[in-house]
Amino acid sequence: MLTPKFFLVLFAAVIFNSCSSDASQENTTVATEQEVNDYTKIKSLEANMLHGDGKTNMNVSVELLRRSKSFLKNHPKSANIEEVLYIGSNAARGLGLTDEAVSLLTFLADSLVTAKDSHITYLYTKAFILDESGKKEEAKAIYKIVAEKHPDHEFGRDSQARLETIDLTDEQLIQWLNQKSAANQTGAN
Repeated sequence: MLTPKFFLVLFAAVIFNSCSSDASQENTTVATEQEVNDYTKIKSLEANMLHGDGKTNMNVSVELLRRSKSFLKNHPKSANIEEVLYIGSNAARGLGLTDEAVSLLTFLADSLVTAKDSHITYLYTKAFILDESGKKEEAKAIYKIVAEKHPDHEFGRDSQARLETIDLTDEQLIQWLNQKSAANQTGAN
């Protein structure tokens, strides 16, 4: 049986691989020493956000979320602001603060996004978190936007697939996956 933990691990791997900073991003300010120190501390905390067993280090996540919000306040024009707030949203999610994670992602998607790929990632992540927390109708609305506006993007296709499966029971989901697998095998032959 496919467990929620399996989907969480799969999602985290997809997001980790798809989120990279955009080197072409324009920045009108030069980083101060304090900004560099704050960013370095956040990256250090991020590296310790999970224990070796994959569980959230709550103390580190609390500090990481606090520092991410502080970074926004103190360095709003930083070239690293998107990355820092995305890290903050992950910390909030690890702490079970769904509304806080969604709020940061909404701010990113609506206010700070500098690249199309990042915007899609923020929207998809927001939908996933809402979905995971049981807010299916809100998640469906965002999945639909991503699927319709970006049908050729990986998250567009994933959103469409999730729209097809979001209301299925575990048994129905397994049947759906088996049908997709059979169709893929038939198409490959």
